[in-house]
Amino acid sequence: MPRPLTSVGPEPNQPNTIGGSCADGSAPVTPTNGANERIRVESVDGNPLAAGGTAVITATVTARSNFAQDAADFLFAADAQQPSWVLIGTVTPTAAGTQTLAKKYVLPAGALQAVRVQYRRGGSAAACAAGTVNDRDDLVFAAASAAQAPGAAKP
Repeated sequence: MPRPLTSVGPEPNQPNTIGGSCADGSAPVTPTNGANERIRVESVDGNPLAAGGTAVITATVTARSNFAQDAADFLFAADAQQPSWVLIGTVTPTAAGTQTLAKKYVLPAGALQAVRVQYRRGGSAAACAAGTVNDRDDLVFAAASAAQAPGAAKP
């Protein structure tokens, strides 16, 4: 459940990135600052996450009333222990308020992977874009190898 954007102060439980590697912006959480509320990653076919399979990342965001400059950057890292972030793409909100944005990608090889969604105002896509209201969250998950995936050819 998204947090109500009625309080003023830092985001609860921050930093929400691997090892605190990319802190949220310094602006307080308020109804006028957009926010990344929750991210999920799941396979599109309902099977377990596995290398070579297609996954979808969904982000629940709260867009501010002046959302035209806002964007959500979707990134992945094949190795969550030493992340090297790769941009999947950017999605823009379509209205003010809470909504779900999504991006699909093909899972790389890697047993412990990560995704990051960065919600930002202005600027350009980067793994850790500077901005006082930028909000980013990482999610680490296990993925099977292609050989372990359901339906994979068995030797």
